[in-house]
Amino acid sequence: MEGEKWVRNSAQAKINRAAHPKANVHTSGSVSFATHKARMETQFKRPPQFQELFDQTHKKKGTNNYISEKAWEVASYSRGMEERYRDDSQRLELDPDIWIVASGAPK
Repeated sequence: MEGEKWVRNSAQAKINRAAHPKANVHTSGSVSFATHKARMETQFKRPPQFQELFDQTHKKKGTNNYISEKAWEVASYSRGMEERYRDDSQRLELDPDIWIVASGAPK
């Protein structure tokens, strides 16, 4: 019973990945986000910042290039937030002005 559910879910995931190939290019393979985070905590001897973890999981191995345009947009937004809100006490959850600049979306 449980095996059948796994087979159905696996087949559906395969269809979904094929339908959206640009959304499925993470460089981490089967390594989970949590595992990357734990490894980086050990390496840095502190919790990694969002941008460090994002870059680790969204850049092509051995290069400084992001895996997709969408990944570049997210990284650009994160850098914009860091520049504007160095003091965490005033940091907004979402800054629409920075997102518009990062994504190129119209206002």
